[in-house]
Amino acid sequence: MWQYTWDTKGKIARAKISVYIAQDGSYSARLFDGDYKIVRLTGAPWSNPNTDTLNVTVSGNTTYDVPVTPFYTITGETFTNSGGVITSTCMVNKVGTVAISSLTLYIGVTNIVDANNNAQTNVISSSGLTDLSTLKTNTVTLTNVSPTLLASRKYVYVRLGVQISGVGERFYTPVQKITLN
Repeated sequence: MWQYTWDTKGKIARAKISVYIAQDGSYSARLFDGDYKIVRLTGAPWSNPNTDTLNVTVSGNTTYDVPVTPFYTITGETFTNSGGVITSTCMVNKVGTVAISSLTLYIGVTNIVDANNNAQTNVISSSGLTDLSTLKTNTVTLTNVSPTLLASRKYVYVRLGVQISGVGERFYTPVQKITLN
């Protein structure tokens, strides 16, 4: 976000305000009443052909939904445990025109699980995702490799993420807690 204000010398000043988007797509910022500009950055897991500035007027508690269209979505995801083998199933739905790169099952020891924070993963590459009309299954056999010792834990956290070709960020499912023992 940007706020354009007058500085003490009567000149227009720009102040950049970093706003971080939560994994569920929500965001919040503490702002003074006034006019702000939102600039959507490239590199996100949604199509962003319109990088024009979005003008927002803040007055008290203000809600502003930023419209986005994902390249792909994941629906109907399920996660099961059978003797330390975590299996996920889901449908991957193409929304945009960009090619898919991979579908990954992420397993972690905390509820912060993603491409950078995980203990084990299994990747289905683009060659295994050519027919998106069928249910996709992804499986990980938990190991007891130090330091995470996944197979001996009482529970793990799991989620799926779809990677789009040429895009750094992923579209993720919500994190789920899976009981093991």
